[in-house]
Amino acid sequence: MWKIFFKDMHIDVLIFVVDSNDRDMIADCSEELGWFLRKEAYTNCVLLVLANKQDLPNAMSIQEITEKLELNTLKDRLWHIQSTCATSGDGLYEGLDWLRDTLSNREIKKTLALPLTETAKSASDTASKPSVIPSWLSSIGNYFHNTTATTK
Repeated sequence: MWKIFFKDMHIDVLIFVVDSNDRDMIADCSEELGWFLRKEAYTNCVLLVLANKQDLPNAMSIQEITEKLELNTLKDRLWHIQSTCATSGDGLYEGLDWLRDTLSNREIKKTLALPLTETAKSASDTASKPSVIPSWLSSIGNYFHNTTATTK
C-alpha cells in the first residue's frame, strides 16, 4: 500500500520503524526498505530506523538489525538506527534529535553551497526565522516531549 502512496512524492525523510522482536518479519522489512531506497527519487532521503521493542528479552540487537536491513551498504545516504521502546519513550528523543541535527546540518551545507549573493539572501531570510528545522519535525518532537512528560 505504501508503494502506491509514495509513488509520485518527493521525500526528504523516512522514519522506518522495525519490530525488533519479530524475527519472522525482518526479511520483509528489509525488502520493503530496499525497494524504497533504490528509487531514484529518494536518493537524497535521510533515513532514521527506529528499532522498537528493545525492552523485550528476545529482541534483535541493533547490530543484528543493521545487518539484516543491510544498512552498512548505504554508502551515499545519511542514516541512523536508534534503539527504542515506544511504551516508555526510551530512545525516541535521541532518534529525533539525530534527525533534527542532521536536517539542520543539511540546510547549513545547502546555504554554504550557494553563490555568495544567494548565501547572503538565505542568511537574511533565515535570521528572521527561529529555526531552519521544518515545522512538522518540531511538532513531532514536541508531541513526544509532551507525551512522555505527562506519562512519567
